[in-house]
Amino acid sequence: RDNPDGVAVPNFILGETFGPGVQDLPYGKEVGFRVFAAAYGYRGDQRYQNWSFVEGALKAQLGFETVPVLYRGPFSIAAMMEYTDGKTTLGAEHIREGIVMTPAVERYDPNIGRVCLKSVSADYLTRNGGTEYN
Repeated sequence: RDNPDGVAVPNFILGETFGPGVQDLPYGKEVGFRVFAAAYGYRGDQRYQNWSFVEGALKAQLGFETVPVLYRGPFSIAAMMEYTDGKTTLGAEHIREGIVMTPAVERYDPNIGRVCLKSVSADYLTRNGGTEYN
C-alpha cells in the first residue's frame, strides 16, 4: 500500500541480529538488531525501498537502528577493497566480516536480480571459528 507521500509502505524489513552468543564474533555486550533493507510485495515480486527511505522516514516512524554506512559514492574496485577489510565499526575489537554494496536507487539487473553485492573479508574467511561459508 502507499503512504500519503505516494511511497509504498514496506510489508517487511530485513536486518541482522548480533551480539554475544549469536555468532563467534561478538558485537557489544547485548544482543542487538540492525536493519539493512525494507521491501514490499511477495515472493518473486518484492520491490525494495531506496536506502534514503529506510534510513530516513521509515527509521523515524519505526525507531530501529540501521547498519553503518561506510561509503557513499560511485562504485569502484578501489573503494570496495578499501572498505572490505579492517576492524569492525560496531564497537568491538575484531575484524570486519566484509561489506554489502547497494546502489543509492534500488535497481534490478536481468542477470543477477536485485543489485546488492557482498564483498567478504579474506581475514574473515580464513580465521579460526568458521563462517556461514564453510
